[in-house]
Amino acid sequence: MSLPLSALTYYRMPDATLAAATIAGMIDALYTALSSATDFLGTALPASHTWTWTKRGASEAVDGVPPAGTLAALAPRLLWAGHGVSTGTMAAPDTWLANGLHVGINKNSGAYNAYTAALPFTAGQWFGFWRCAPTAANAVGTIVRAFISQESVFVQVIQAATTQYWCLAGAILEGYSDTSGTTVESDSRLYGIVTGGSTAINAGFLASNGNFLDHVVSAGNPHGGTFQPGASALWSSGRAMLMQSTGAATTTMDADGKYVGRPVDFCRSTGSAVQNGIAVGVLRGLWLPGLMQSGRRLHNGAGTIYYHYIGVDTANPDDAIMLKAA
Repeated sequence: MSLPLSALTYYRMPDATLAAATIAGMIDALYTALSSATDFLGTALPASHTWTWTKRGASEAVDGVPPAGTLAALAPRLLWAGHGVSTGTMAAPDTWLANGLHVGINKNSGAYNAYTAALPFTAGQWFGFWRCAPTAANAVGTIVRAFISQESVFVQVIQAATTQYWCLAGAILEGYSDTSGTTVESDSRLYGIVTGGSTAINAGFLASNGNFLDHVVSAGNPHGGTFQPGASALWSSGRAMLMQSTGAATTTMDADGKYVGRPVDFCRSTGSAVQNGIAVGVLRGLWLPGLMQSGRRLHNGAGTIYYHYIGVDTANPDDAIMLKAA
């Protein structure tokens, strides 16, 4: 394979609501959101976006196998888990949070073993878990909203209108050059995770560092990173510290009134929330639109959806990202 990679597009899945204020209730809702055969409009998912999801134990974990096709060579697997007593192997700097939700990824995977195992998928390289939602999110009425692409998954946990937790996992980055084993994996991708941690997404995350899309070196905070190509070690990374990122409503459109989005460049982390190291790549399918109300879509008069907006407020315009719609 070679660059450029094929574009990722996302289906927004039906919302799932926690029926029990427990981590098992969270796992159940997540599984329901991920495993639907149709999106939130009732459209059947094509084979290109149909993952295989399995709930493990007594609602303790959910693992995902990507659609058949482009990711077969490295056999990546996604894994979300949570429990009050049993723990999984973490990636630095995070620690296991009892009854919190955690996300991890494995490459060169074998069969599922256990989320508590050093290698949850028996073989390959395990990223480790990072936190992606706190115990407070285990509340009756909390919404789990998933967005599924061909090669990655975005999860939005909505505890309240302005209390949210986000994570992205999978083949999330496209490298700037295509040197196998140095800049990218043998399939020309970079696999990793971006998470807001167990801290609610900051309402001003676009305009300040130490927030979602950054890598903070303390437990429970936002993290970003990928596997190093051909290895089990990680590159901590986040949005490049290149330019001012203050959000404003006027920056969402051009002079013709067309909505625009900005790509998110990732560089290696050189300190807590400092990403000014070697350039790593560009996030795939995720853009920065400025200020938008969460849950809205950009579409034409015929109803074709072009982008999904995910913001820190479900009732008012505020800092947001957008995902390319399928």
